Amino acid sequence: MKRINQFERTDRDITNALFLVMERKSFEKITVQDILEEAMINRSTFYQHFSDKYAILERLQERYIRGITERMDALAKDEPRDLNAINQVFCTYINEHRYKMKKLLSVRSENLDMEGQMRSLFSRYLEKATCRLSGFEREALAGMLVYFMVYHLEQDTDLQELGQLTLNAWLNMSLYFFRVDDVPNASERLLQLIGQLHSEKEGKLVCDRGY
Repeated sequence: MKRINQFERTDRDITNALFLVMERKSFEKITVQDILEEAMINRSTFYQHFSDKYAILERLQERYIRGITERMDALAKDEPRDLNAINQVFCTYINEHRYKMKKLLSVRSENLDMEGQMRSLFSRYLEKATCRLSGFEREALAGMLVYFMVYHLEQDTDLQELGQLTLNAWLNMSLYFFRVDDVPNASERLLQLIGQLHSEKEGKLVCDRGY
């Protein structure tokens, strides 16, 4: 057990060293030697843990995607179509790991694409939710959700406000697309209509179930 704990501590030390060096250098310019000096370990120890600097980030990506997936799978059992719940899951988890996830999102390689991994995760979630969207529509929606999340993560926005920010952006884009963005109170009227339709739907469900 002691040896396992030491191995995990060294893993963590190497990972933390990389992120400390990334404060001073772009990832592309970082060498293994830079990480060795920051972590105060020798080269043979490093290669017992990682094959190169990319492998450090790839392992982190795998860990974070697994963590988000577990939360999304649990959510899908209870609230399969609740985008507010999705937002809460993402915001809570990402805020926990905000600093390192920002760094991960800034680097791309053949095996490192955190943004793409999250798009795929969202798309799979939407498919499980049995929503009436085509494959293209699921991918487009997943891409938009992740884009909003990544943008506001990079801008240091409070991610607890992401749901409202996303809604405002979608409303504005929709109104612009249909060329009614200059109509007085257009956003409020559209939201009112959506609320009315939602109420009608909920009322129908209650009647159908005999409540």
